[in-house]
Amino acid sequence: MVLLFLYAVPGYAGRSGIEGVVRYNGSAMAGAYLEAFNAPPENAAKPVASTTSGEEGAFILSLPPGAYYLTARKRPNGGGAAGMLYGASGPDPITVVSGGAISVTIDMGDRGKTGGLLRQGTDVTGKVVYLGRPEGGAYVYFYPGTLERGPDYVSRVRTGENGVFSAKVPPGYYSIKVRFAEGGDGMGTVRKEDKIGEYPGNPLEVGSEATGLGTIVLRDVDQAAWEKYHWAAGEGRIIIHGLVTDEDGGLVEGVHAFLYSDRKMVGKPAAISAPTGPDGLFEIAAQRPGLYYLGVRSRFGGPVEPGELMGAYDASGIKPVELGAGRQVKSYDIVVREVW
Repeated sequence: MVLLFLYAVPGYAGRSGIEGVVRYNGSAMAGAYLEAFNAPPENAAKPVASTTSGEEGAFILSLPPGAYYLTARKRPNGGGAAGMLYGASGPDPITVVSGGAISVTIDMGDRGKTGGLLRQGTDVTGKVVYLGRPEGGAYVYFYPGTLERGPDYVSRVRTGENGVFSAKVPPGYYSIKVRFAEGGDGMGTVRKEDKIGEYPGNPLEVGSEATGLGTIVLRDVDQAAWEKYHWAAGEGRIIIHGLVTDEDGGLVEGVHAFLYSDRKMVGKPAAISAPTGPDGLFEIAAQRPGLYYLGVRSRFGGPVEPGELMGAYDASGIKPVELGAGRQVKSYDIVVREVW
């Protein structure tokens, strides 16, 4: 449930925004990560503001006048989707006016224990097919707004042998993407042999009534586009290589290097390396010049799990690597640690 009030706030004099409280099971939830998205038809692919709730669950987001949706996430304990709490503003956008603050209460719920399935919310059902036949084992992702990739999905469910899926999501707008990865878990970078698809009516508005999506058709990955995106060959590549060690100086095998354009190193990376070998060495190719944030992780796709190995070129996450135009080679060594 989301409660909304509009009033003038002394601390907001001359400004506008959204303030409120995050709760879980009726109690204030500190440390929840909140993001504000432009409401469609504006581009809602990226958050326009973010903050973290304080000790009493309180938060403030300064925003210009406009219409927005809010999401809130927190992982209090455990790994995978079962350990994630999630909340969102309701089906109607929050309208912010000049010089005033909207007061919002967001109640969080468990993200789920069955492949990202929420236990409360509106039922959304559909069927996935490939070449006219039901496709069992495909993963269906519900992204907030017009976001279409990365680990920040609200729910992820898998189709049964008959291609049918059923999910529960809070009211709001969602972009629905589907992926079938033979022998995989549907996480990480799309592979050449995968099948992909999306709901043709994205973004879907989910209200309080159950929604049937009908049939979603999978297609093969466009091989030429895949090769171009991953920049598998060609002159002018920007190569980064380095050595990955643990805190004791030992060589680390089986971790991937990632390049992100986002300082928080979240969402879809710009490039991913092959896993390091026994020598701890990695090599990664950037698609284009620019500023990137370089990190290392023992797995890719989805939220960070306890026991994972992680590290970054700059542990503070502030200093990027600068890659200029033209073919070049740069070297950066990274120390990883186990995350708990």
